[in-house]
Amino acid sequence: MIRNILLSLSLLTLCCISGCSTVYDNTIGLFAGNNSTPQGQETGSEDVVDGNTVSDSTPGSGALANTTERIDSAKATTAKVAVEGSPSPAIQTPSDEVEVLWKIPEEPVEGFVLKYGFDRQSLSEEIALGLNQIEKYDDPEFGFVYRYVLKNIPPSQKVFVRLATRTDGKLTPFSEVFEVAAE
Repeated sequence: MIRNILLSLSLLTLCCISGCSTVYDNTIGLFAGNNSTPQGQETGSEDVVDGNTVSDSTPGSGALANTTERIDSAKATTAKVAVEGSPSPAIQTPSDEVEVLWKIPEEPVEGFVLKYGFDRQSLSEEIALGLNQIEKYDDPEFGFVYRYVLKNIPPSQKVFVRLATRTDGKLTPFSEVFEVAAE
C-alpha cells in the first residue's frame, strides 16, 4: 500500500515536471505575440526516459505527445516489495498480470509451489515451479530476487498468494497469505 502511494507520488511528480516544461514551451509563443521563439530560447524539450534521451524539436507540437509517452511508460512500471523468505504482496499491472517476487533462499532448492486464488480462505490454484520456470531478477531496490508472473488475472480482482519451497523432494510449510489489492 505504501509502495503504491510512493509510486503514485512518483508518477505525479513525473507528470508535474513534464507538464511544467510543456506549459513553458507552449507559452513562449503566446507571450511573444506570434509563434516565434525569443532569442536564445529553444522550443524543444529533451528528457531522459528509461536511460534514453527523448527530444522534441518542434515548437509546441510534440511536447504533449512526449509527456503522454512518459506517463504511459511510468504506468507500466510496477512497485515491488521484497518480503524476507516469502512472496511479495505482488502488484497488479495494467496487462492483467500479477508479479510475485521473493527472496532467493541461501540454501539450494529444487523449486517452489505457489498457491493463489481470489478468496483468502480458498486458494484454488496451485503451480509447481521448477527453477527453470522462475526468473532471477535484479531489482533496483532489493537486489537479486526470484520473480514469477501470474497471467490472465482480472484487473479489478483481488488475488491472494502463498509460497512453499521444495527441497530434497520435501515441501516446507507455506508462507502466510498475501493479498494483492486490485488497482
